[in-house]
Amino acid sequence: MTKGILWKWWFLWGGLDFWENVYDCAKREVKEECGLDLTDFDIQPKLFLSFKPPHKDFHVVWLCYSATIWDISKFIPSDECLSFDYFSLEEMERITLWDGCQRFFKIMKEK
Repeated sequence: MTKGILWKWWFLWGGLDFWENVYDCAKREVKEECGLDLTDFDIQPKLFLSFKPPHKDFHVVWLCYSATIWDISKFIPSDECLSFDYFSLEEMERITLWDGCQRFFKIMKEK
């Protein structure tokens, strides 16, 4: 998870560019936001989540994949990613999460 400008923890995320597949999008976004390289993607998403943010005129679709980061020491902070860390589900109960991540966490706890 990453900590952004609102000092809440959230998942790395970004928009899919025209003609870009989800794997290339994930690699690009993670590289742009925190300087890390992703490899070894699972073929199927771990979770598909769609919701409409309150007071917005659009919907958000999350496709959550599992991937590998081989060298976390190459992390480079950016405006979108000030900090990077891993958390267990138990630890996630004690940290301040962005609203969308709270929904994701609730689903993960139910599984």
